Amino acid sequence: MSYAQAALTPRASQAVPVSPFPGDVVVIETVNATMFPTLPEFGAPHPNSSKYPNHQFGWAGDPLQNGVQPLYYVAERQSQHLYNWETDSSSEWPRVIQSFVILRDEFDITSQDYAPPPPDSIDCSEYQITEIQQRRMDDQRFDSLFVRVNVIREKLIEPLRGVDFDSETGVLVNKEKKKVPAGTPGSGISDDGTYSEVQPINSAWSIRTTRKAAGIVGQASGGTATRTYPIVVNYSWPAVLWDLTTFAPRLKAGGYAPMIVRPNWWREAYNGPCVAFVVETWTKTVPIATIGISMNPSDVNWEGRLFNFNASNILHHGLYLYETPGTDHPTYQYYWLERYYPPTNPVDWPPYVTSQVDVRPYFGGWLRREIRVYNPQYYALSASVIAGLSDINPRYATVQWVTGIAGTASVYIKLSSAAWGSPSATGLSGPTYTFSSLSPGISYDIKVVIGAVTSNTITFTTVNELPVVTNGTLTATAMQGVPFGGFTITATGGALTYSATNLVTGLSINSSSGAITGTPSSTTGGAYDTPITASNTAGSDTEILVLTYTAIPIIQSALTGTAYEGAAYSYSITAANTPTSYNATSIPSGLSVNTGTGVISGTPTGTSSTTWNIGISATNAAGADSETLVITYTAIPRITAAQSFTHANSSTVVTDTVATSNAPTYWTLDADPDGFFADHGSMVFNTVTGAIEGDLGATTGVYTISLTATNNAGTSSPTNITYTVT
Repeated sequence: MSYAQAALTPRASQAVPVSPFPGDVVVIETVNATMFPTLPEFGAPHPNSSKYPNHQFGWAGDPLQNGVQPLYYVAERQSQHLYNWETDSSSEWPRVIQSFVILRDEFDITSQDYAPPPPDSIDCSEYQITEIQQRRMDDQRFDSLFVRVNVIREKLIEPLRGVDFDSETGVLVNKEKKKVPAGTPGSGISDDGTYSEVQPINSAWSIRTTRKAAGIVGQASGGTATRTYPIVVNYSWPAVLWDLTTFAPRLKAGGYAPMIVRPNWWREAYNGPCVAFVVETWTKTVPIATIGISMNPSDVNWEGRLFNFNASNILHHGLYLYETPGTDHPTYQYYWLERYYPPTNPVDWPPYVTSQVDVRPYFGGWLRREIRVYNPQYYALSASVIAGLSDINPRYATVQWVTGIAGTASVYIKLSSAAWGSPSATGLSGPTYTFSSLSPGISYDIKVVIGAVTSNTITFTTVNELPVVTNGTLTATAMQGVPFGGFTITATGGALTYSATNLVTGLSINSSSGAITGTPSSTTGGAYDTPITASNTAGSDTEILVLTYTAIPIIQSALTGTAYEGAAYSYSITAANTPTSYNATSIPSGLSVNTGTGVISGTPTGTSSTTWNIGISATNAAGADSETLVITYTAIPRITAAQSFTHANSSTVVTDTVATSNAPTYWTLDADPDGFFADHGSMVFNTVTGAIEGDLGATTGVYTISLTATNNAGTSSPTNITYTVT
């Protein structure tokens, strides 16, 4: 062998996109063709298994001029995941792309058996294979044997959320996108106007987009929605007849002329521009196609002997027409003609009429569209608002008016909660005027004045902007029991409301001003991640306020302990909420406290058993917590020196107790050099109580015995006790 080209070294992280090439997975060995006339079997492992454990023989190249022949060993697919991955930030969903070089004989387009990226590189536990792409090899020689496969994994757990601008209603509508398995159906329209569409992207996956419907349907609530907007239309209103005046004028030559009829008109016919309102109602169920208010004029046609009267398409009350000549008619002695014309419906112009009603399927439901035309008398001067947008900001409002009154117009605008001020524009010949740069999410009132006539007032609300929290610093500090210094949310957008979650107990937010105030009372200190939100009708923006909260320490260590004379003792004050210092009072001799660590330690020296009540405390900037540590202290027993007992020898039972301190638990007879217990066999030494009891018998003399007393702290020094038996 003359040389070898090693595979790429596995990388722990991926800074730039990497796709495998033949050199990444192929080791080329060159051998002397005359020395190795027999080629390895296809798939045979590399002879150097320690250096190339994952490579197997793929093919042999043509012998070279110098008599050497290249042998190609190919790495197994399972090892390629060590270096063949990249993250893709340009995709809507987080995704990882892997590229594999696979022998064509082993490639199966339907296989999902591809190793994920190394666990120490990126967590792919929530990723799914959404696409497998086949790519050709750049080298034709390699392409005949290998397939390059791109395996795409995407994190599909959370849907993508965004907003769309509804140009029909001028509002921002929420939407979400989520990848779903192919074949997932879309949904029908819901009661709130939400629906979903599914668009296939490959054989395995589709994208389901859920959003509010456009226009009126997107404003639905409970399966219905209504909107009204003004327009100007030409409309014909019929004449309205009040009554008829009939008379026969007298002729100078005597007698009377033919009868004359004069109509008295309540309203003349009108044909011209009128204010109309379009009322649109969307429902999930088929609506009743009622016509609403309409007019039914009729004709009045009278063909009498004495007079004629004809009027077509008029409104009128019940009308009687009759004629009688009496008895002086030159031809007829007497006659009577009468006819009744019933009243029309209505008998006068109504405030408005319904000129058109349409019902048609629309967005999974039904849209009823009614046009209401207002009579020119009722709306002699009217104003209507059409809210429009040139962009998201600034906003425009156009006022339109219809009038037969001569003169120029003045247009007024104000906040709905304010008083009218000076006109915004004067001397307008009309019939339109457009305001600009109105604030978002604000209610305005508009009116038009021409001469002494003032229009009705129209109220409308401009479209809101999506809020953006603008606080530069999103950190604050607070202490238990100390009034909070305050934090106020600032944001762009109109008509804002504010909210916050995960607030420290005792703090609250003013939903109108965004101010967070109060006196914290929580006993748990630390860093609180507090989501703060600014909202309006367009949506909301949420940021995280990091509140560093210092709570008063709470001592958590045990409040009892034991100590012994001469034995090293240690106790640690432990407390929650990060104390900065510790202290202890009434510390017995031999012990001391470390105020930095809270450790009480030392070797007690007291000679008397007792109970110590030690005051302990833990302190930080917010305050301190104090408790009492109760330590039971045991001292070494001590026998009172120079004790002696004198008794007469007799059979009378005597009991002697050796004076001692510190509650011995057992006793020991160390020495009996004079044979006291030997001479007085009935005498017994109780090792539990230390009592010496029995009868002294007949033997007399002076005896010395040595005793020790013991407890958990230790053993006393040997002490001599004198017995005198007389």
